[in-house]
Amino acid sequence: MSFAMINLFFEYTEKSQDLESSLKAAGYQHPTVVIKDNGFLPSDVESPLKYFLQAAGSKFQGRPRYFNEIDLPEYWEIKANAQSGEVLNHGQQRGRIKYWKNDRKRLVSEVSWLDEQGRVRIIDHYNQWGWKYAVTSCDKAGNQAMTSYFADNGQEVLIQNHFTGDYTYNAPDGKIYNFTSLNQLTAYI
Repeated sequence: MSFAMINLFFEYTEKSQDLESSLKAAGYQHPTVVIKDNGFLPSDVESPLKYFLQAAGSKFQGRPRYFNEIDLPEYWEIKANAQSGEVLNHGQQRGRIKYWKNDRKRLVSEVSWLDEQGRVRIIDHYNQWGWKYAVTSCDKAGNQAMTSYFADNGQEVLIQNHFTGDYTYNAPDGKIYNFTSLNQLTAYI
């Protein structure tokens, strides 16, 4: 009897990457799966999110967005340096830009949109292919409430309720599936 092995990580952290590199250097060429996809996983690393986006017809091609290519309301401005950026409307900060890495390339991973009191209300998530693959809404206290995940054509594929832990999957065949946990969602694959 033979067994198929995989490298299974919850997040693709520096420690996860070190372990994967060590295993490869030792001759173990197992596929790697990461449960929590941050939008910038290497092309040979799989994730449940990638599975659902691919089922919706997403093409994983393109390049990341630079800070000056984010979706922006008309007449708002961006002020950025090598570490981060901000979005201003008449001098008031209305957004914070988070870069994927601190490598001076200014590739965007998130934009946190602020209300007039400076509280985070919406977070746009960008991936390595340059599309806005998720949008998170926050309550007045800044707690994440819901995240919608989108295919490259803008179709809403998954919805995550951060308060209950539930996931809703809008399947390509028009059926809607509800899962009570990330484990249940992952087991569906």
